[in-house]
Amino acid sequence: MRIEDIKAIRTNWKPVILYLADGCQLRVNHQDFLMFSPTGEAVFVFEEPPSKNYQILDHNQIVSIERSA
Repeated sequence: MRIEDIKAIRTNWKPVILYLADGCQLRVNHQDFLMFSPTGEAVFVFEEPPSKNYQILDHNQIVSIERSA
């Protein structure tokens, strides 16, 4: 996906599911758990606390986004 499309989900936030090229899904419940590198190529997805885990994705790994309730 284009980085502009991914960044656009932060407006009027609702939780989302990111669908990745390898078939994995990542749920993002709050916009604070989704960040972008200054160059716009990398997307950081943080897991819910108390976990300290996160994933760094190339924006091209995200094939679609679904807004959830």
